[in-house]
Amino acid sequence: MIVAALALCQVAPAQDQETDEEWWTSYWATARDMFDFFNSCEGMAYNVGISGKASNDSALSESDIANAVESRLRAARMFQKGSQAAKSHFNVYLTFVGNTASLRVGFEKPGFTDPYSTHRFLQLTRGMETWTKSWLVQGDFGSGDILAQLSKYLDEFIVNYLRINSDEACEEYRLAEQERRAEREAERAAAKAERDARASRWNGWTAEQCESLEDASDRVSCTFDATFGSSDF
Repeated sequence: MIVAALALCQVAPAQDQETDEEWWTSYWATARDMFDFFNSCEGMAYNVGISGKASNDSALSESDIANAVESRLRAARMFQKGSQAAKSHFNVYLTFVGNTASLRVGFEKPGFTDPYSTHRFLQLTRGMETWTKSWLVQGDFGSGDILAQLSKYLDEFIVNYLRINSDEACEEYRLAEQERRAEREAERAAAKAERDARASRWNGWTAEQCESLEDASDRVSCTFDATFGSSDF
């Protein structure tokens, strides 16, 4: 009986550890998906760029690529007209060098509005690609091969995008945004009340009287109010 109990004690930590590892694996996979594809429940535009010239029968114009991309985004109800107005973009870059072609696609979204980009650098970044794919082909290929590969990337992107930007996720995001706005308004109101309370202590003071205040920030605020008048910032 004692031997059996000891055996169970030895096995249990390994099982708990395995469960924890599975949980963290699932957690980080979900967090990465949210970072890659969550778009604040908004649509997107697209950018297309082609450089170089093909040496074989694989000539494609920007309008050919644009038509392929826009039709797929419209079908998935993900398209937002106007590249300048849209905050997020599906980027397609095609480069020809001799008999070699390079196709690169990426999803670019604004890091500074992304609730899953908490790092200060990412918050200050205007736009960043969070998901990219690339394909290199050489030799015997044509425009149909390039469009087929682009279609595969669009399939993968659209499936993941719609999975992450679900109705449930969008509703959760909207509620969270309402809470954040309410918190910001409460913080602004509290800060204003604190400023008013502090300013009332030196109401009518002269700049010379303000110099007697011990707190440096109080001296600055008092002197400013005494010199220019009380203002609400």
